[in-house]
Amino acid sequence: MGLLDIQERMERLERKIRDLETDWAGQYDKFHRLNMRLAKRAKALEEAEELPEPAREDRAGATNGGRGDISPLAKQLLSRGRLG
Repeated sequence: MGLLDIQERMERLERKIRDLETDWAGQYDKFHRLNMRLAKRAKALEEAEELPEPAREDRAGATNGGRGDISPLAKQLLSRGRLG
């Protein structure tokens, strides 16, 4: 095993390490964004639970143009953050 072989092997290993670091940074970013979305959703649920019953109804009515007749599907989508 000559000096050139060792140098080539070292360069390959360095490239692999850089690729792994890039992949790790991307995965960490995805995890961080997911964690922040979950925390935001949990906070919204906690705040909704703290509201008295009439305030919850007013809040639900405001999300669909002031109407209180929101469908169960719309409620589910709103709770998931897909609407509104």
